[in-house]
Amino acid sequence: MLWFVAIGKQPAASPLAVNPSNASVRSGQAHQVADLAVPQPAPAELQRQRNAKFDYLKKTVRDPYDQVGKRNPKWDAEARAALDDAVLHWCHSHEHVYEDSLWSHAKNAIDAGCDDPMILYLFARFHPGPFQQNFADGIQRFERAADAMIASKYPVARRAIALIKVASHASHPSHNPSDKAKKDALARAERAIDLLPGAARIRGAAAQHDAFSLYLEIIGTYENCGQSKAGFDRMAGKLDKDPECRVFYLLVKGAFYINYAWEARGRGWAKDVTPAGWEGMRQRLAVAAVALEEAWRLDPNNALVATQMLSVELGQNQGRERFDLWFRRAMLADGDNFDACAKKLYCLLPQWHGSREEALAFGQQCLATGNWKGQLPQILVQAHLQLTGDSTWTAAERAVYFRQPEVWRDCQSVWGGCLKQHPDSVVMQNHYLLWALECGQDAEVDRMLKLLKGNVSPRVLSSPAIAKLQERSKQLQIK
Repeated sequence: MLWFVAIGKQPAASPLAVNPSNASVRSGQAHQVADLAVPQPAPAELQRQRNAKFDYLKKTVRDPYDQVGKRNPKWDAEARAALDDAVLHWCHSHEHVYEDSLWSHAKNAIDAGCDDPMILYLFARFHPGPFQQNFADGIQRFERAADAMIASKYPVARRAIALIKVASHASHPSHNPSDKAKKDALARAERAIDLLPGAARIRGAAAQHDAFSLYLEIIGTYENCGQSKAGFDRMAGKLDKDPECRVFYLLVKGAFYINYAWEARGRGWAKDVTPAGWEGMRQRLAVAAVALEEAWRLDPNNALVATQMLSVELGQNQGRERFDLWFRRAMLADGDNFDACAKKLYCLLPQWHGSREEALAFGQQCLATGNWKGQLPQILVQAHLQLTGDSTWTAAERAVYFRQPEVWRDCQSVWGGCLKQHPDSVVMQNHYLLWALECGQDAEVDRMLKLLKGNVSPRVLSSPAIAKLQERSKQLQIK
């Protein structure tokens, strides 16, 4: 499904984070990021980074099944296949290639009688549509799996993430949670906080990424319940005094204060921000910057820290050189750093510090890396989405934009490239089909429908798109 981001065509008033009293900022030209290169580590170093991530995930996802899991010859093969797919999924989480087979193997294991907590969790988390189709059934399935994980001997990060995933889903505003649902979610979040230091003490980039993901889910749950500062304070109380968690504490402090700065500013247009809002944002970004700079001093190869600093610089606007310095640090520390590339793209949008031309040129640079494992080429499609994503664009205008030959050329380069990496992947075939549909490429749509035999995926396509494609499949007499 298309996920247009709420930014894009230059609006009359730009939602810049910096104070619009500066004339150069009002024009959107205060911070031209001219260096569009996408740094990559040397091939040997990039492979070392990937191997370290794979080894960590195998150690914490796959291997524990044979050590503490509920094994039985009736389901062992299917369970291990699901866990192997889970490792590959989390190694390359932007691909989504392994989700269908992961879930199918987990389902087969459960159908054979498997009640292993990790398998139950994978089945619940990667179900094709547990929340969209039946929220109550989906959340109950998730709760049973999370409770089983908490009672298990699986690694601490896995148990904590299973626990907090339930809370963040159950408390999300889109589900109109009751007061009781919020109370239950906060109780789970508090239990996850108790486990957070154990996850944060584990060394290594992949382990720290897991711990940071845990933090994001916890703070998201508290935010859903209108208590984000209370949630951060509770985490800080657990982390601040633990010397083994020092860098991680500074990282989450920086990340929290970035969002807290936006809370002070408000999410509206720059022209509507009060002087107090600007000052609150300035002060809180300063707190974030101090924390993150200290974290980098203590751990000067931490990709998470460098990536968060990009958000600080976006708001502080201290100059192109400073932003590019942190971008380079983020990419060399993690050559597959999709998030850092997404943040740089955001900086290059017209309403921030760049232009349409720069945003698209940066997308082309990401494509040119050929880093398909990190999915960096997808930034080029993101550029088109974000340039057309705000409320000043009508649906008709977007339709015209995406039917331009040069836009299809870019989308085909990206999703065609992804498909070459995974030619048998139904997920990738559906992504290619999606973009052929959006770009008005009828012949390609028909070709992909025939290849898929009409098997369109709700993981990728929206309900209206699926209905349209199913009708087209009937016209083509695809069975």
